[in-house]
Amino acid sequence: MAARRFWIYLTVLMTLGTVVFVRTGDETMPTDTTPAPCAVTAAHTQSVTLHILECVPSHEPRETDPHYHVFNAARLRMKKMGLLKCWSCGTTENIELHHDKVEYSLQNGVDLSKFEELYPEFNIHSDEDFKNWIEGEGNLLPLCKLHHTGILGIHVIPYPQWQILRYYRADLAAPAQVVPVGKAPVLPAGSVIHFAPAPNTSPKTAE
Repeated sequence: MAARRFWIYLTVLMTLGTVVFVRTGDETMPTDTTPAPCAVTAAHTQSVTLHILECVPSHEPRETDPHYHVFNAARLRMKKMGLLKCWSCGTTENIELHHDKVEYSLQNGVDLSKFEELYPEFNIHSDEDFKNWIEGEGNLLPLCKLHHTGILGIHVIPYPQWQILRYYRADLAAPAQVVPVGKAPVLPAGSVIHFAPAPNTSPKTAE
């Protein structure tokens, strides 16, 4: 048996259609790892239905927020500095200010100690500092209506499809859009994100 030459086939790898044999023995044989050509996935449209249950902590109504004046002052400063341009498309029309790092309605869910550790540059050391920062320039991102709450808005389509809009090819349809129930897509190509009303999950008492 010792005089015989044995080949041991250790592994058969299937990589993109290529079979690779790795052999050990008393001879060395090169391994071909060149991937075989593969077909390109054709452009396609896919419909995704999302039912989202939002859990929002209690918070001050926006209209009576005692820090709302901070927001108004920040918007005025940004306007004077020519900063009211949509971050996504660059338009200056119908500009709204998106609460970027912390959504206004979710601020009472933030662990301030974790936030301070992650963002020491904001110099937030108290609840009052935090509430002022929420409504200030550091947390405000200018967006047009379309890219804020419209069918291509950050509030309605998944972030990976939204963020790329800033530098997406103009000859292609947007990678995602909201399609109201019962209506045809505004943009015929690309990935269509279809938001349907979520089923009623609120507990009911007997009437």
